[in-house]
Amino acid sequence: MKEFKHKCELQLLMCEPNPLRPDRVTIGFILRDMNPESNRVEVRLARDLRPIQCIYPAVDLDAIQGTLEDMRSIMENVADFEQYLQNLPSDFPVDLSLMPKGAVLTESMESEVNLLEDQYLKRMKLAKVDRASTSDSEIGNSETENSQSEKNDSGRESTSVQGRAYIRRRMQESFVHFGLWDFLHKEISIESYTFKGDPLKIDFGYLNPAANTFRMLHAVSLTMNLNQTRNFGLSWEPIRDGFNKGKNQTAEMIAVVEAENLCQSEVARSARSWMERNGILVRPVTEMMNIAAEALAELRL
Repeated sequence: MKEFKHKCELQLLMCEPNPLRPDRVTIGFILRDMNPESNRVEVRLARDLRPIQCIYPAVDLDAIQGTLEDMRSIMENVADFEQYLQNLPSDFPVDLSLMPKGAVLTESMESEVNLLEDQYLKRMKLAKVDRASTSDSEIGNSETENSQSEKNDSGRESTSVQGRAYIRRRMQESFVHFGLWDFLHKEISIESYTFKGDPLKIDFGYLNPAANTFRMLHAVSLTMNLNQTRNFGLSWEPIRDGFNKGKNQTAEMIAVVEAENLCQSEVARSARSWMERNGILVRPVTEMMNIAAEALAELRL
């Protein structure tokens, strides 16, 4: 198994602006390298706080911005920071909290920080879809070439956390939580089943010895990069047949997609139905803890 240079803890700083609603907005994170020789801590805070106004239009953004600037140095000491949050003035305009720690394995702290900023702190934009079709070709053609200019179906910018990178990280966190990380196959090459040099690699997999089934799991976005989704779906049949014949194993594929409430557009529903018709199981990322628990039971660890 590959050994990663940095084994880190990640905590997200969440803002709950409206006490009458359960909605929360990620406004920062702490990435701590657990290597005792390094003890490196990276703190990043959101530069754009306007997503908070989507939940609580009357919020005082200037007050929050000023407090965040004071927090940066305090956040490097998580214990002190948690105490700091508890002692915020009672009239502070929003509730702030730290999410439970999650595990992150990486070769580069710098690259990981950039990725986390992209995932959690930048205002993400989804593809504007002019038309939808259930045909294979039109599913692939519905995305824009540059995801940075994408919008949602209404044409408005979206602040939701979506996309393949986010889903894959949630998958990793769930597997690490159940102690499965070292027992998984990762970045599974499929070029022996498709064509030499095929860049597609399946994220995770494991063998269920009792059923002689190799279960693969791949992060798939139904709201962004639909051309990748289409290529993934088209690759499944040769992958499945290759495992059945070459390895004498039954192959199973699970596509882990965005939460159900984010996949209600006609294009997203069409892409999901198309994958299911091709024999791919589709499950939302909100079920990842259950999926990881199933893997634990099947591996009998």
